Amino acid sequence: MAEINSRASLNFYHGANGPTLMFLMYDDADLSGLKSIFLSLAEGGRLKVSLRAAGIVKFASAIDDVVFVRLVDGDEPSRMVRKVQDTIRGPVFEFRRHKEGWLECAELVEGLTGPGHQYLSRGNSDEAQVMLSYGER
Repeated sequence: MAEINSRASLNFYHGANGPTLMFLMYDDADLSGLKSIFLSLAEGGRLKVSLRAAGIVKFASAIDDVVFVRLVDGDEPSRMVRKVQDTIRGPVFEFRRHKEGWLECAELVEGLTGPGHQYLSRGNSDEAQVMLSYGER
């Protein structure tokens, strides 16, 4: 696993809208790292990426891993984010999208040019919503 040299973190908590996976990022390099993972998934260079193995964020609380999965067949699932395992460190989630969905995530990351946040998942039937916060305190 790569050494993490950024302040970026991933938090898991139960908020007002239910379980939430929140990326906290403060540097352009952190956003670029996440965007490059999304683009690699969209382009088919990778079909599965473990966020822990990628080493781009610190895991701040009660979460073991988030695995990004590129779907190749069928329709976009109504449940994009699902818990697949519980471990001593916390749950492991899968975030599943097709090519167009990962391109959408990359575009949402690109849209954060100043402090703000984006929701990367739709959240209606997901087991956790995925939120990216950039430069917010």
